Amino acid sequence: MQLRTQSIAAALTISVGWALVAHLYQARASTPPLGADHMPYDAGQIDREIEFHQKRVQRDPGGPIGWRMLSSAYLSRASESDSTEAAQKAEAAARRSLSLRQVSNAASATALVQAFLQQHRFADALTETENALKIEPENSRAIQQRAEVLIEVGRYADAETVIRAHSPAFETPTGRLISARILELHGKPDAAIRLAKQSVAEADLSSGVDARTLAWFHGRVAVTLANAGRWSEAETEFKTDLDLYPRDYRALAGMTRLCAIQERTTDVLHYGAMTQLVAPMADVEGLLGDAELALGHRELAERHYAQVAVLAGTPSNDSSGRNVSGAGTHGHRLDRQYAMFCADHNRDLDGAYAAALRDLQSRRDILGLDTIAWVCFKRGQLHEAVLASKQALAYGTLDPHLWLHAGLIQAKAGLTEAARTSLSQARQFDPSGSTTVGKQAEFALAALPGAQISKELK
Repeated sequence: MQLRTQSIAAALTISVGWALVAHLYQARASTPPLGADHMPYDAGQIDREIEFHQKRVQRDPGGPIGWRMLSSAYLSRASESDSTEAAQKAEAAARRSLSLRQVSNAASATALVQAFLQQHRFADALTETENALKIEPENSRAIQQRAEVLIEVGRYADAETVIRAHSPAFETPTGRLISARILELHGKPDAAIRLAKQSVAEADLSSGVDARTLAWFHGRVAVTLANAGRWSEAETEFKTDLDLYPRDYRALAGMTRLCAIQERTTDVLHYGAMTQLVAPMADVEGLLGDAELALGHRELAERHYAQVAVLAGTPSNDSSGRNVSGAGTHGHRLDRQYAMFCADHNRDLDGAYAAALRDLQSRRDILGLDTIAWVCFKRGQLHEAVLASKQALAYGTLDPHLWLHAGLIQAKAGLTEAARTSLSQARQFDPSGSTTVGKQAEFALAALPGAQISKELK
C-alpha cells in the first residue's frame, strides 16, 4: 500500500480557495496579534456566501467585484468537495468579472487560475498566471501562484527564479509554504518542516482567520512531515486539521494513507470511508480495497478496485493503452493515481502506461517521472524505468517512495551498488521496519546479490 501524500495532497495544495487565505498574503511575522481568536467552522457558510453573491450579481450584473466574489465562493465549494462543477462555475464567474474590468482586477485572474487548477488544467493555469501579472505585476497573490504552478508542472528552476526575484511575496505564511516545497525538492526536509511550522504559527497568531484556513495550514505541515517519513508527527497535524475542519477530505485522505503505510487496517477503513463520503478519491478507494483484502474479504476488495477506474476516469477493462477520453467522477482524469494503482497491483499495465504518459505530458514533475518509472518497471521496460527513476531523483528529494522505487528498479536491472544505496536511503525513513516502506526496503536489501552491474544500463 502506497503513501503518496506528496502526489495527492501536495498536488492539491493549491486547490484550497485562495479567498480563504488572501488576507494572510500581506501578513508579517513581526506584527502578529497575540492570542488571536479564530472563527469556528460553520458548515452552512459556503452555501450562504454563494447565495448572497448570486443575488448580488443578479441585482448588479455589470459589477466586476460581485462576479469576483461569486467566483471565490464557488472556489470554496470546489475546494471543500473537490467539485469540478463548482470549479467550472467559479471559472465562468471569474471570466465574467475580467470581461467587465481588467484594470486592478488581478484577483479575478488569480481566481481563474485557481479554477483551472481545480480542474487539473495545468497549462491553462500557468498561462493565466502570466495574465494576472500583466494586470498587476507586483500582486503578491499572483506572484505566489506563478511560483506554485511552476512547481506543479515540474519547472522547479523557474519557480526558484520567481521566488528570488520577488522575495517579499514569500515572507508571508502562504509564501513560506511555497519556499518549503522548494526545500523539500532539494532534499532539505528539516528546513522545509521548520519553515512550514513557522507558517502555521504565524497563521495561528493572525486574528480573523477562520477554522478552514487554519486547518489548511496544519494540513500543509502534515504533508511536509509525511513526505519526510515523520509519520507520528504528521498524524498529529492531520488530527489538528480535522479538529478545526472535520470535512477536510485532504486531511482524511492523509490519515488514510498514514494508516495504510503503518498497516493499521481498521483505521484505513475508518478514515477511508470518511474521505469517500466527502470527496471520493481513486487512491483512497484502492487503499480501502487493500484493507479489505488484508482481512480476507476478496470480493469486497475487488469492488473497491473496480471503483478506482471509475473515479479515475479510466475503464478497468481498457488494456489497449488507448487515449480514451472519459472523465472520472471529478470531471477530469486522475491519470497519475490510476497509473500508480495499476502498477502497485499489477493490473491493466498497458492502460497504466498510457495514463502515465498522459500525466507526464501535463506536468513533468518528479512524481510524474516516478510514476512512469514504476509503470515501466512493472511492464519489464527496465531501461526506460532506470532512466525515468534517475530523473525523478535528480533533485535529491528525500521522498521514501522515490528511493524505494529506484532501489527496486536498480536491483532488477542489475545495478546492485546503486540499488543498495537507494534502498538504504529508503530504509532510513523507517529504521524499525514497522511500515510497508521499511519492510519492502529491508527485504529488497537482504535479497541483493553480489555487485553485478548490467553493462547495458551503465
